Order: sequence, then structure tokens, then C-alpha cells
Amino acid sequence: MQNRRDLYQAHRLMTQRVGLALLQGEPDIAESPMRRHAVGAFAGVMVALLVAAVFGIWGVLQPGGAKGLDQPGKLIIEKETGTKYIYDANTRKMFPVANYASAMLALNEDKPQTRSVSRRSLRSFERGPMIGIVGAPDSLPDTKQLIRGPWSVCVREAAGTNGVRRQFTALAAGRDVGGRRLADNEAVVVKSGGQGWVIWKDHRMQLTVPQGQVTAITGGPDAVEVPPAWLNAMPSGGNFGAPDVQGRGTARQGPGGRPARVGQIFKADTGDRPLWYVLMGDGLAQISETQAQLLLRSPDTLLAYPGQRAASIEVDAASAQQALGSRKLMDSTLPPTLPKFATWDTSAPLCAVFPTGSSAAQLTMGGTLPAPSSATLGAGSAGASNSVDQVVLPPGGAALMSLVPGSGESGGGGQASGSGSLSLVNDQGIRFALPSADVAKKLGYDAGKAAPVPSSVIHLIPSGPALDPAKARNPIPTAGG
Repeated sequence: MQNRRDLYQAHRLMTQRVGLALLQGEPDIAESPMRRHAVGAFAGVMVALLVAAVFGIWGVLQPGGAKGLDQPGKLIIEKETGTKYIYDANTRKMFPVANYASAMLALNEDKPQTRSVSRRSLRSFERGPMIGIVGAPDSLPDTKQLIRGPWSVCVREAAGTNGVRRQFTALAAGRDVGGRRLADNEAVVVKSGGQGWVIWKDHRMQLTVPQGQVTAITGGPDAVEVPPAWLNAMPSGGNFGAPDVQGRGTARQGPGGRPARVGQIFKADTGDRPLWYVLMGDGLAQISETQAQLLLRSPDTLLAYPGQRAASIEVDAASAQQALGSRKLMDSTLPPTLPKFATWDTSAPLCAVFPTGSSAAQLTMGGTLPAPSSATLGAGSAGASNSVDQVVLPPGGAALMSLVPGSGESGGGGQASGSGSLSLVNDQGIRFALPSADVAKKLGYDAGKAAPVPSSVIHLIPSGPALDPAKARNPIPTAGG
């Protein structure tokens, strides 16, 4: 009796005979008609793989033979060492280049072709001297890594490697340093090189009072030493101090015929806002409320108030107008009212923050910054130069900057546009000047997308050599001359 297996084999035999009859006309041929095709295809594939393997092994053992290396506009990189070369058709020589930026500038192409070849491919070329700009970057950031702001110039105290605490400056770009923003009626008093300064809003004002009178003016906080690099980030905004009054304490007739002394402060209530005056040798001189408060806090003013506390004297507006002298003492650069002087904890950053696209700074206290690097902590000149001790960028971050005059004044509410003077800051925090927009284009950047940054901030960044195409093809002097 037949089982399932016998039936299946009978079915296969029948279908095979039908296929042979259709293809060969003979249903009883013992060999499949497709066998030769399958065997031939398999043998061909194996031979092709064997030939490819032979040539691959030969290429590994005997590299070289790259063609077209003598064509202009190519950056050639040696695989084994990473050395960069460009070919000069005039001298028919292959010139090694000091760094990637120099190679891009020397090729004089907007988008040069880069080829990586073996050492053997270059052995037939005569070498020229190494060319390029010493100190130019060997890596250029991608346009996606370019940051626009904000720019925060910060100062704080930290212990150096020798344990001595001193001030360190840092420029933080592309990050929010945080902290409390000082209000418009707040200020900070600092000093640098023995000179006191009041930092108010977006500028610094030179303190014109003796060092021993600072606490009397501020009502408590004394001036804290800061490095000149941080101070230079703030535009200068005039002097901060009481007007000069000669002959304090000299008796003379005051407004309304009352007896008075030179140096006394008078206040006239007009209903809208009070008017302030100081008595001079030839009559009253109008001053601002801030000037009046500075005079009242000055120890020298006590000469005009013998035996009593210095205080303003009420007077009617008409009498004050009739008693006016010839002196003009009003200073509109001072704050309208005496600011509140904030106490700064030097272990936390004090930052002048320039928002993206703005030339006006905002003061913050108590933000956060990465710890100074060991190289910065070990530098004996920390805070002593005109550049910051540390540039803090996002990982891999860089910047293409356009200089903005650092006056703190710009149209459109502090928004500024660049003047065209370009700089590139690489991921190491080094600034390289770019002579023109064409140079930026050769390096792969659009000058029109440069971030506007105040000149007072740009000049704080440690500078490298200018990326000048005219110097990119110059031979680099050897140690022997």
C-alpha cells in the first residue's frame, strides 16, 4: 500500500517530466536543464571575488598611484601623518602647509576639493618649503557651531594653585550665567589700580572722591578690587562725585536775605519735583538730587554746617530763583537719584551681560560659571592683562563676530549691527582677525551672518594672528634663519 511519501515522490517525478518535456522535448533526460547555468553562475561569482581579493591585497601591500594630484584647487592630506599639501603649478612642487586655515586661504578657492592619499602617491613630487600662517587654527568650526550670544564678561575670586585667592576674569559666550539682575537704581562700587569706579546700568563712572570717603558716599559697601580687563568691558560714562565747591563755610547772604554759608544745600519744593541748589560764592547754583546727596554725604560739607549735621535747607522757589549765581554745576550724566549700592560677594561672579545683538550691558550678581581651568589657576598673571583669563564656550562652539563700537549707545533700544570688521573665535577661545568678507567666505562662512559684538568685548579675547591670504603662501622661517 502506498504511503504519503510515495505519493509525494511520484508527484515530483511527474512535474519534473512535464518540465523536461516542455524545455527539452524529452521527458526522460537524467540531468536538470538549469544545473549548468547554476554551476556557471556560482563559478563566475567565486572567480570575481578571488580577483577582487587579489587586487585588494596588492593595494594594501603596494599603495599609491593616486591621479590628478597636480590639478589646482585641491587640498591634499597624507593619510599616514595628516600632513597637508597644496600643489603649485608654477614651480611644480608640493608645498606642505602649517595648518588647515592656511591651506584654505592659500588655495584661493571658495570650496576646494579635499583628497586623502597615501605617502607613496606623493613620493614623485618635489617638496617646497612649509608655508602658512604660524598659529592659525588647524580646525575650523562648522557653521552650525557658531554662536551669536549672549556675551557675559564676569569676574570672581578663586584660589590659585598656590592657595592664594585672587580675581579671575572670564568671557562666557552662548550661555545664561544666571544670577540676580541689578535694577536701574542699583550700582556697584569697585576699584582698579587705586582708582575707584561706580558701575551703574551699562557703563562705569570714575569715582572722584578720596578712597577714605567711599563708604560715606555708598552708605556701607567699600570698593572691591577688580582686574582692568573686566573694567574695560564697560563703556566709560563720566565722573561720579560731588561738584567742586570752593570756600566752604564762608559766611554770606543766602536766598531771601537769610544768613548762610557757602556749601550749604537748599531744597525748593515746586509741587512736581523738588529743585536742589548749593550756595556758591556768587549765589545759588542748581544741582541734581544725586549731586545734592553726594554733597550732603561728603565730610567736607560739614564745614558749611559748623556744630550741626549736614542737611538740606527748605527755601521757596521764587527766592531760590532770585538768588541764582553764574555757576552751572548740573551734571546730566549722573543717575537721577543716588543709587543703592549693592554688596558684592566676590566668590560669586559679577557679570556684565551683553544680550545677543545688543551693545548695552546688564549687571548681574551671583550667577554660575565653570571653575577656572588648571592652566588659568596656575597663571601668575591672572587678571593682570588686558584680555580675560578664560573664554568659556559651549562644547565645540565658536563665533564669527562683527565689531560694534563699544559706546553702549546704539539705535533701536540697544540693538546694534556690525561695522564690518570681522573676527573668528575658535573652540580654543582664540580670536583671529579676518581682513574682509571674502576671507570669511574662503573659510566657509557668510559674513552677513556674523554676530554683532561690542568692541569692548571683542578686544578682551586673547588674539592670534590675522588670517590674511597674502600671508598664507609665505614660507615659514626655519629655526636657522
